[in-house]
Amino acid sequence: MQHMQLKSRTAIRFNPKIPGKPATPGVAPLVDIVFLLICFYLFVTQSLQSLDERSVALPIIQQSQSQELLPAEIVINLLEDGSVVVAHEPMSMNELAMHLRESKRYAMDIGQELRVVIRADRNQTFDKLDTLMDLSRRAGLDMIILRAQDQDRGGSR
Repeated sequence: MQHMQLKSRTAIRFNPKIPGKPATPGVAPLVDIVFLLICFYLFVTQSLQSLDERSVALPIIQQSQSQELLPAEIVINLLEDGSVVVAHEPMSMNELAMHLRESKRYAMDIGQELRVVIRADRNQTFDKLDTLMDLSRRAGLDMIILRAQDQDRGGSR
């Protein structure tokens, strides 16, 4: 009697339609599982996508430095032609200054510290880089990090 109760509580019931053939599970639950795995994969890859511009050739540094990660940062890409790109959107210096002030205000509202990461092309002049650093300081953002390429690994730091 107890064996019969356990059998009625099983999660998947196999009902063979043809006597003598082995029972097979339905395909619909398997399709659902595969669909959920595909959705999860797409969501994770989209959220891991970086906001770095691929056309910026970073300078090479001699020694790698460890940096502690902070929860909020703005990545400013300074391209070789002098244009500025933030989050895949080209910006003028006035738009960037306004964006930095708004981001600082938002970070303060949620209680996070905000840092600015500047990725300047290695062929870029210092005056453009200095202008970006000055805009960041005027917006009240004192944590400014310059990204460079690690000579040994070829990756950005």
